[in-house]
Amino acid sequence: MSMANIPVAPFLFLGLLLLPVRLSPPALRRLAFALWLLGGLLMVLRGIFRFREAWPVTTPAVLYSVGAGAVLLGWVKGRFLLSRTSQRNLRRLRALDAPLRPVQVYPARSWGLIALFMLAGMSLGWIGAPMVWRGALSVAVGLGLVLSSFAYVRV
Repeated sequence: MSMANIPVAPFLFLGLLLLPVRLSPPALRRLAFALWLLGGLLMVLRGIFRFREAWPVTTPAVLYSVGAGAVLLGWVKGRFLLSRTSQRNLRRLRALDAPLRPVQVYPARSWGLIALFMLAGMSLGWIGAPMVWRGALSVAVGLGLVLSSFAYVRV
């Protein structure tokens, strides 16, 4: 497994779990935005690298079509699905009246879903899925995360 394929989320979760501080609700909202945005940007970047890796073995028409489909799917996912998740978490964070540990920036259910989706994405590599489809998945999910992250900073 190359360095580019090492999942970041487990290390991030562990780091947030072990931090011996408590953050105010506004600081948690900023952290939620930053993590969601950073995770999305990293996934989009990973997807672009995968598309680049698929370039020599995939026709340009297929690559551009799959890439356009991934962007469209990512936009829909970010606009209609993940934005609701962000808004739900934002309501939870706004309702807080006491500081929480950084790992509580997302509820346990969200951390579980992140782990599940991470395993699903990694399984595509284990079963030998074509790089173009792995790139499409990374771009679509990453773009959805980027777009939905802005729910945390909208007034």
